[in-house]
Amino acid sequence: MKALVTVVMENFVEVRAALQSAGRPPPGRIGAPDPVPEALVGQMGGRLLAVDLSRGVVLGERHLPTPSGLCWPDPAGPIWVASMWGDTLLAVDPETGRTLRALSHPAFNDLHTVVPSGGGLLVTCSGVDAVVALHPDEAPERAWVWWAPPWPTPIPGPERADPHADHRGRRYATLGRALHLNSALPWGDGVLLSSFHTGELLALGRDDGALSRRRAGLDHPHALCLAGEEGGLPPGSLVLCESPRGAVRALHADDLSDHATFSPGLRWVQAACPSGRGTLLLLDNPHFGAGRRGAGPPKIVELDPRSGRSTTRLELPAGWRLFSLTPLTDAQTSRIGWIHDDGR
Repeated sequence: MKALVTVVMENFVEVRAALQSAGRPPPGRIGAPDPVPEALVGQMGGRLLAVDLSRGVVLGERHLPTPSGLCWPDPAGPIWVASMWGDTLLAVDPETGRTLRALSHPAFNDLHTVVPSGGGLLVTCSGVDAVVALHPDEAPERAWVWWAPPWPTPIPGPERADPHADHRGRRYATLGRALHLNSALPWGDGVLLSSFHTGELLALGRDDGALSRRRAGLDHPHALCLAGEEGGLPPGSLVLCESPRGAVRALHADDLSDHATFSPGLRWVQAACPSGRGTLLLLDNPHFGAGRRGAGPPKIVELDPRSGRSTTRLELPAGWRLFSLTPLTDAQTSRIGWIHDDGR
């Protein structure tokens, strides 16, 4: 069982300390009132890893600038990787690991997820509460861009980001946005969004830009993902992480009601996805809060939805922060030329 994993930063301990020193967030919120200091952004590094989870080893790695979301929609094409603090989408050559090209847009800021959408790519811009849909072969000005409108929040929220400004290279605090939208998925004729600050799933109409609440009462949701029967869940189930709880919640596809919640004793679950063999793969990071849950190395964990049991598949260096992962097929693995392992 092989997968690609992004390491968004290699200095998480220092970043967390800087954010905690900026002051406590309002009750019920998670985040910092100040942005990450620029000096620490420059020290974040970042890596794209190829891992073998059956043996618990790293097969190869490539250094990339703060890689966050990733997807590989065309097996014959590039791996698309979002650079969180580089405010770009990178097309990575599977054969060499080199960056073939970079895509950018004025709305790109604090990029979180990138997923396939109708032959193009759907990008979540968490720093400005925006979503961008673009095609790699079209000019950026042809991209579809949506900016979150004012939305009811538990406490008065900040102003909407300026849709006419260029936000690339600017640093915004996590609490600088009312929603902190952190993942987006194509959903019917529109888009489904996760709102971290308000604990909601929001449905966005692509044609009219209308926003509606589809599910509330979640604990800081993260990383929406669809899982079929191969994930040991009902077909089309929606999987999301309730990150600070260390939990994963599976919802029925039709009405987004609960199917099951799994809380296997983890700290901060960053992402979850089907493994392809009836289980879910989870990224478990140290918690942003202090104490026992904030310690220890990041881990890649396999969860069996039938039993609720979890198994650590790979521990990675302390200080690294894992962000996203995607399983690899045998055909994809054969294309990765920077794997150095006789057992591939």
